Amino acid sequence: MKHAWIVVLLAIFALGSSASAGITAHNCDDDGDGAIVMNSLGWTENGLEEGIQLYTMDIGATQKDVAANMFGDFTVVGDPKVWINQVVENDTSFAWKDYHLVLGMTQPFTVLNTSSPTGWVAPTVSAVTEGTVGHGDTQVTGWMVTVDYLWGGPGSETEIAIGDDGSFGIKVQFSGSLAFCTEQTPTPEPGSLALLGMGALALLRRRG
Repeated sequence: MKHAWIVVLLAIFALGSSASAGITAHNCDDDGDGAIVMNSLGWTENGLEEGIQLYTMDIGATQKDVAANMFGDFTVVGDPKVWINQVVENDTSFAWKDYHLVLGMTQPFTVLNTSSPTGWVAPTVSAVTEGTVGHGDTQVTGWMVTVDYLWGGPGSETEIAIGDDGSFGIKVQFSGSLAFCTEQTPTPEPGSLALLGMGALALLRRRG
């Protein structure tokens, strides 16, 4: 009988440990250079998915320039799954038809899924490799992945116009506390790219 109680207590302890496993603290912000400004940060605990704790981090941001960076960290017990979802408003000078996200983390991680703006095709996801993302105080060295979010193709009207926003998501799983950093780069539609090129050429002529 004594041994039976020990087994029961161990089972209760194991269940308690499993329930408490996950992310105990989180943080995210822009890097302060003005290229992207984070407007809001939401956090949802979604319960268990295949026995693993799932979370959603919802970020609202305004992007004003290319090659923008955001950074943050997770304090972790166990190996949770996290959706990092960003709704990014286009405050640049051109419409977006591609959007490129590089995510770096100081611990190994796995990409489980992605989500794209309505009307865009499934993004291209690179292999997770060793590397460095960011710069200065926001730089992280460890592992990185590149996600290329792609517009709907020729004739599509799914570009993200100036003043509109797009939703870009990546679902990851990792083990252990870590810091992370993103580099986020929109690509102009061809017409906007030509106009930007003409503007740069005119500026060079004036300088000459």
